[in-house]
Amino acid sequence: MLTKQAVNQKQEFGSQERVMSTNSGNIVEDYFFGFSGDNLFSSAEELGESTVQGHVHEIAKELPVISQSPRNTVRPKKILSKKENLHNQQICALYANLRNPVAFFDVLTDFDGEASEYVVTNVNPSFETTFKVNQDDIIGSCDRAVLNSNKINYLDIFKIVNQNESNYLVKSYFPKLRRHFELNVFELDDNKFGIIFTDITNQIDMEVEFQASKKFNRDIIDFSPIGILYLSVTGKILYANPMIFKMLESPDGNISSPSINRLYELPSLRNSLDSGSIISRLTDGESIHLEEIEYLTMKGSKKWMNIYGTPRYGSSGDVIGAVLMCADVSQYVDLQAQFRQSQKMDAVGRLASGVAHDFNNLLTVIAGNAEIALMSIDQDNLIKENLKEIEQAARSSADLTRQLLTFSRKQKTEPRVLNLNSIISNMDKMLRRIIRANVDLLTVPEDGLKNVKVDPGQIEQVLVNLAVNARDAMPEGGKLSIETANITLDEEYARTHANVPPGEYVMLAVSDTGCGMSEEIKVKAFDPFFTTKETGKGTGLGLSTVYGIIKQSGGHIWVYSEPNDGTSFKIYLPIAKEDTEDDDTTIKSTELLSGMESILIVEDDDSLREMAMDLLQACGYKLCGAANGEEALRIVDELDESVELLLTDLVMPGMNGKKLADKMVVKNPEMKVIYMSGYTANAVAHQGLIKSDMPYLQKPFHLANLTQLVRKVLDSEI
Repeated sequence: MLTKQAVNQKQEFGSQERVMSTNSGNIVEDYFFGFSGDNLFSSAEELGESTVQGHVHEIAKELPVISQSPRNTVRPKKILSKKENLHNQQICALYANLRNPVAFFDVLTDFDGEASEYVVTNVNPSFETTFKVNQDDIIGSCDRAVLNSNKINYLDIFKIVNQNESNYLVKSYFPKLRRHFELNVFELDDNKFGIIFTDITNQIDMEVEFQASKKFNRDIIDFSPIGILYLSVTGKILYANPMIFKMLESPDGNISSPSINRLYELPSLRNSLDSGSIISRLTDGESIHLEEIEYLTMKGSKKWMNIYGTPRYGSSGDVIGAVLMCADVSQYVDLQAQFRQSQKMDAVGRLASGVAHDFNNLLTVIAGNAEIALMSIDQDNLIKENLKEIEQAARSSADLTRQLLTFSRKQKTEPRVLNLNSIISNMDKMLRRIIRANVDLLTVPEDGLKNVKVDPGQIEQVLVNLAVNARDAMPEGGKLSIETANITLDEEYARTHANVPPGEYVMLAVSDTGCGMSEEIKVKAFDPFFTTKETGKGTGLGLSTVYGIIKQSGGHIWVYSEPNDGTSFKIYLPIAKEDTEDDDTTIKSTELLSGMESILIVEDDDSLREMAMDLLQACGYKLCGAANGEEALRIVDELDESVELLLTDLVMPGMNGKKLADKMVVKNPEMKVIYMSGYTANAVAHQGLIKSDMPYLQKPFHLANLTQLVRKVLDSEI
């Protein structure tokens, strides 16, 4: 307990005088310690700041104790002796030149001996400068405005110091100054205390900045899209950020293994990716970079990551662990595989297109000559059936080449605006005849399905091929479902599926409950001539044809399958801009039409040229033929009459059919032109050879198609 101190006292120091008085127990403080004289320490530096406090304590022991007068009494003011005054002057002088602010306090007690108030008895110049006050204004007061901080109760602190008989350190913020201080509170005597203020603002700011930086760095790590692992030198995982758990598909957000070994579950990778191998390399100061590492997640999914590792060094310069950064590249690897597959399909398509073009010339000759022979022999001729078999084989071969052209996206198409629900409804009976009796057909059309612009014949072929594929996958029976829906493919879907722009589509899904496909088979499903069926029971072109049709129609197809769980083919076709369906006004006829006009046939294939000339000549036309463009121009110059129709192969060595026609039309503007080729009209139009609306005959063709087109062009006014 603090002793009672008198508060009615007059002290004289040189010419200065301050008076304290007490009236009926109400304390009015105006307390002052002054000092003067040449015998004072000129600077605390003469003693050294480390010894200042010790001197203060020694001097304070010799100071008299001034007791407080009883309640409602006024005691005479005690005048300090010369020795006491000198000691006070020395205390102040010790702290006068300290760079730190210093203040001295007397604690006042009530008549019960309890500490009730404190007053400032002296301050050094640094205090005046720091707190922006004058000594005269602060001494003798308990100015809360000057000494106010966010958590300091000086009286309580003085009590603690008095009870513990030891210094007390406390940090606090002074809002008025916007500074942080560390207060070193010490006791001079039972009633007297001193406080040394140390500005720690920079230290606090640095600590705050450090903590903010530490949190910022941790936030970067925690929210990083790259998985980060901290490893010890033994390979123990010390820290893993949230992305690691996401990559590993950890259901409880916990890495079950303490070692990086278990991070990789595939046996083929354990030799190269075990913790010993990685850590030993990192311990030697080597950084590692591993690309497209295959691993299994905790849910059993197969994924890929790139791993970047760097050693962690301690203060001694030794390796104390490692940092591994793991980037999930599964989408990239999948897109790469899709892109390679797309490139392979395009390459095979170009090959198939070239083969089909040459093959079509041969088939045209075979089928055409068989037709001519059938027309010229008697009904009872023994070879009539043989000729029919030849013609039928040629037509079947032509169907095969059309499939190849479809796969290569060079098949002639006639797109129309239509609704897939109508196509499916019209094909219901046909599809039920194709599938077995033990296969249930379920159609699920969506109401309000939007229109698409496709070739209806090609879509029918897609449905037939997928239905046959599903039937063969369910030899013991099952369910075949066909459903449609309006679908919006967003940016996320586009990022994970190569060459698929986001937008609105119509989905056509054909699903079965059959044997399903393994991952290896699924990758090859659309490859031409790839089949899992027995020899002779499949060409391997069914799904590749579907692929080609969908790509040619501007759509996309994806297969989803698991062994023993069935297969689902999902087709996405872009919606048509037009709202109404087109009418199908196509008229088909097998009639051979005749005429008497003059026709020039230009074809580098001799057999095909002669066959066409024989047929048209039999229909009454006047014919002449040429093997190339130069020969054709020479023949035209030698003819006495003008040519009324030019029937020319479009793709020929030297001068192509378009250049030949342009030269001949200059000489004979009234001449009509028909182009023919093993390529489709769309293909040659895309190459810029002819316009899409020009008369065109695709090989192989029926003789009736040839005569009908010839007649149509000759009769036209264009």
